[in-house]
Amino acid sequence: VLQPETDSLRRLIEEPARLAGLSFEERDGQNLADRILHDAASHAELLPLLEYVLRELYEQRTDQGNLTFEVYERLGGVEGALAKRAEDVFRKLPADAREEYAGLLKALVTIGQEGQEGGGDQVVRQRVPLANLTNRKGRETLVRAFVEERLLTTNVDPVSGQAIVTVAHESLLRVWPRAQAWAGNNRDFLHT
Repeated sequence: VLQPETDSLRRLIEEPARLAGLSFEERDGQNLADRILHDAASHAELLPLLEYVLRELYEQRTDQGNLTFEVYERLGGVEGALAKRAEDVFRKLPADAREEYAGLLKALVTIGQEGQEGGGDQVVRQRVPLANLTNRKGRETLVRAFVEERLLTTNVDPVSGQAIVTVAHESLLRVWPRAQAWAGNNRDFLHT
């Protein structure tokens, strides 16, 4: 999917809010929708980032239906919303599920190949049979929680017919400090 043009992106931000009867706050002559548009336009992976920031703004709207700068800034803007969501989900997990995090990433993440999109030294997602990730109670809890929050997605492999799982958005691997730290500490493993 090609990145939307500016007018299309503006509609993606403003139309759902308008249809839901919500409004974007104005502050110092700037509209929050304009700020989001400006911040999102600099990201190649903007759609997943927008999805999360707009969802968080909606969930934290005022009683009058306003989407506010205060919430947007508390979320950390376009990038911060996805990272915050992942960290919140992770922290709410029981200890046995949190302990499975490193093993889950070892299965779901690799280094892109030179010449491929995201190649070179870029951390990228890979698809793994779901059965390989749910054979331990803590890991199954972790996978289910991340699937429920759409941080991981499941699908059926058209060739094998097996259920597979993958990171929903590679942007998660680049904006979530916990994933960034893990990738940095495991760079040799990923290259192997």
